[in-house]
Amino acid sequence: MERPSESGARRWLDGAGRLLARLGFVALASQAGAQAAPPLWFAYAEQLGQQLQARLNDTERAGAPRLHDWAARRRLREGQATSVLLRVWLTPHGQMQRYEAESFGEAGADADLRSLLSAPLSGGPPPPGMRQPLLLQLELDGAP
Repeated sequence: MERPSESGARRWLDGAGRLLARLGFVALASQAGAQAAPPLWFAYAEQLGQQLQARLNDTERAGAPRLHDWAARRRLREGQATSVLLRVWLTPHGQMQRYEAESFGEAGADADLRSLLSAPLSGGPPPPGMRQPLLLQLELDGAP
């Protein structure tokens, strides 16, 4: 199978990150009740989702190639892509205070995920009143 160009793959990943951030945030908004979430919350969640997805796909970061190799082997074995649902809590300054993710059942993959998510964020503080945790779904398609 021919691999898409790097710029085409990046555009797809950027789009997927936006969509997944929105889907995850919609789940968060629905948990908050019937009150509509402000557009600024969606934009912030989208930006955070893109930033975290980019980390997972950055082959220059230690652990990313191993994590994607593991996901590719899992996809071959189970026939489906691997995703991770994150529950993210942020400080008032916009740094990740903590996150929760279900274990992959593989210590090395879990450690690589922790390593990739541990770097400081660069998105600025969350909008005032934004509910937490944010729910973000990130994809590991086996080919960063």
